[in-house]
Amino acid sequence: MKISELESKFYDWAKYEKNLSPNTIKDYKRALSVFKKDIGDLDVERLKLEHFFEWKKKCLERGVGEYCLAGYIFNLRSFLRFCREKGFKVINPSEIKAPKFKRKEVIFLTNEEIEKCDLICSIPSSEKFPSINLSHAVILVLYEIFKNSNKKKDKNFDKESFDSLYFNIINTLNELNFFKNVKPSIMKNFIKKILLRARLTDFEQKILSNIFKSISGIIKTKK
Repeated sequence: MKISELESKFYDWAKYEKNLSPNTIKDYKRALSVFKKDIGDLDVERLKLEHFFEWKKKCLERGVGEYCLAGYIFNLRSFLRFCREKGFKVINPSEIKAPKFKRKEVIFLTNEEIEKCDLICSIPSSEKFPSINLSHAVILVLYEIFKNSNKKKDKNFDKESFDSLYFNIINTLNELNFFKNVKPSIMKNFIKKILLRARLTDFEQKILSNIFKSISGIIKTKK
């Protein structure tokens, strides 16, 4: 029997015997429709692996995504299992392989990029599922920013003054060879975090900045 002659029975089997959802049956219809359009309405017992290989090739060549194609193959396997259950001599469904997915390259921030961040936050998560999808993490952070956007902002904080203070501290510590026995990137980030948590006013930042400038000047005169 041809594919089209078994379709309605296959959908009834999926609905009444397997108790599958309407969406699943809709996916079955879509997969069989695509397969028939590409390969033809063949006799199910004459289907060979070569037919499926040719079909996968056509799908990929016209830009069908790997995940979409894998879904089609899963649905066609179900159809073949139905055929076997009804006594038709069809190929083993497990022999139809889905394409291997390309592993996505995971790109992490470099230490240099992290050093440029004024603030680094972490999102509390479950111990069982510590990983959070990037898009979800961005949504959570943006929501927190939005939620706090109407709160009174600290008008005393000046980014330019903060950067000036930070660089004065780092330059002074460099002149003292402070980073000789410690890892500079870790210590610099630690210093930046302390300054940001202190929420210094513009006036306080200028005072500290002048203090470190004076220390730097004393160091240079003694050299």
